[in-house]
This record gives sequence, C-alpha cells and structure tokens, in this order.
Amino acid sequence: MNRRTACGAAVLAVLLVPLLAVPASAHGEHKVANYTFVVGFGTEPGYAGVTNSVQLIISNNGKPVTNAKGLKAAVSTGDAEPKEMALEPYFGEGWGEQGDYRAFFIPTAPGAYTFKITGTLGGKKIDKSYTSGKDGFDEITDPAEVQYPAVEPTGSQLTTRLDRETARINAALAAEREAADDEAASARQMATIGLIVGALGLLAAVGIGVVALRRRS
Repeated sequence: MNRRTACGAAVLAVLLVPLLAVPASAHGEHKVANYTFVVGFGTEPGYAGVTNSVQLIISNNGKPVTNAKGLKAAVSTGDAEPKEMALEPYFGEGWGEQGDYRAFFIPTAPGAYTFKITGTLGGKKIDKSYTSGKDGFDEITDPAEVQYPAVEPTGSQLTTRLDRETARINAALAAEREAADDEAASARQMATIGLIVGALGLLAAVGIGVVALRRRS
C-alpha cells in the first residue's frame, strides 16, 4: 500500500468514527437536568401495523444510566387519546445496550407521533414531550411505500373497511327486521279481521237460529 492510499484510508477511518459512535439513527438527543436523553422509535424507519417501541437511551456525563425506575411514556398521534406505557430496561448482563429503555406497541397509523416522558430520575421530576419530525426522530411510514409485489392494507384501513361493511350489514338487517315487522303486523291485522268476521258470522247464525225457533213456537 503506497503512502497516498494509506493516508486516504486513515482519513476515511477518522470520518467514520462519529458515525459509528451514534447510538441510534434518526434519534433526537436532548439535555434533561444532568442527563442526556436519546429519544426515538426503537426501529427506524418504522411502518404502520408493525411492532415498534418508544426508545429512550439515558446517560449521565457519558455513562449509561442503568437504574432508572418508574419512567413512563405516553404515546399520542393525531386526535387519538394518549396511551401510557411503562419504560422497561431493554438490556441485561451481557446483552443489549446499557441505559436503553423501551415501551413496545404497534403504531397503526402513519404520521407524526409524540412521546411524553414522565416520572422521576435521580430525585428530579421528569415531564418532557418529543414529537417525531421536529425533535430529531422519524415519523411512521405507510408500509404501502415499500411493499412488493402486493400492497397489503394497513390495520386502520382494514378497520375502516370493517366499519363500513358492518354499517352496511346492520342497515340491511334493520331493513329486514322492519319488513318482517310490517309483515307480522299485516298478518296480525288480517287475523284480527278474520276473527271479527268469524264472530259476526257466528252471531248472525245464532240470530237466525233464534228467529227460526221463535217462528216454530
């Protein structure tokens, strides 16, 4: 290897070091009290309908924090009610990244998500919100953008279709019940008329019989 090639390799290695040191791609880094929070989705890019997680990597002066307890993440998107979940250690002895805490869920709609982190850390109250897109981590993507060869409907699309079909079936059943009720009402009406006609006929027959008996007597 000549000197020029060696120098080029050394420069490339120096340039790659910061990239290798990044704890997670497309995550936002934030200072909270004496701590550093790295916040994002556990899997990025993330797709609607696929299991993912809130990922919170905590460090203090460059050292991972492994004793965080009681932290929670409230996940929200659009007008949906927030869903609160516990942040649990995603590491152990000999596995995982120290200081990595997760709350697993399945994002069912594409778009921006907000993670509100609450609890107590090192005796300090934590109440911070981070939103994908503006706070350094990716939004959830519509899986149709990467599906091949067939595009599968998302959970929300299936729910919409199910709601639409359910409404159609309920309307059809209601119409059938109404028609059946109308038929039953008509049948009851005809039966009532028949009873009345029968009763009148019976009364007429009795009246004729009485008149006949009087004539004989």
